[in-house]
Amino acid sequence: MNDKNKLINVARRKLIHPDGDHLTLLHIFYLWQEADIKEKKHFCNIYALNNEILQQVEKIKIQLLEIMKNKMKIEIPKKLHMHKWDQILICLCKACFFNIAKSTSNTNVYINLVNKTKIRIHPSSTLFNSYIKPTFIFYSDIVQTKRLYARIVTKIEADWLLKYVSAKFQVAKR
Repeated sequence: MNDKNKLINVARRKLIHPDGDHLTLLHIFYLWQEADIKEKKHFCNIYALNNEILQQVEKIKIQLLEIMKNKMKIEIPKKLHMHKWDQILICLCKACFFNIAKSTSNTNVYINLVNKTKIRIHPSSTLFNSYIKPTFIFYSDIVQTKRLYARIVTKIEADWLLKYVSAKFQVAKR
């Protein structure tokens, strides 16, 4: 790894949310969004991010907010509460409960709660080298090499499963 890549990795560590990748990505987007146009390009240069991709994310966000307002008649506050991390993760768990896994006694292996597939956290995840292994994770994607790896992984709380998702697991098992 050359010196430039080392500097980028050091800079990117400042952006990491301790709970995982989903919140890290949101955190990056919120920081980028708060900057003015010139600062956005500088922000992307510092962290080796793609400004055009972040612009596309912003357009998608605007489209979703318009759908919520115009089609679903949901009023969106002018200033969204951007850092209600738990609420965001609870929504993801409710909608995508098939992508929740529990840790096993094997230090690197998780078991999907619905289909019992064995998976590991992908090395690209911020949780890959985490000192504390989460008991439950939510993931967005699976990649297969010799093993199955969960990508874009975030720690979730066990009580969320009981409170918000347990009924869905009962339906899925039938």
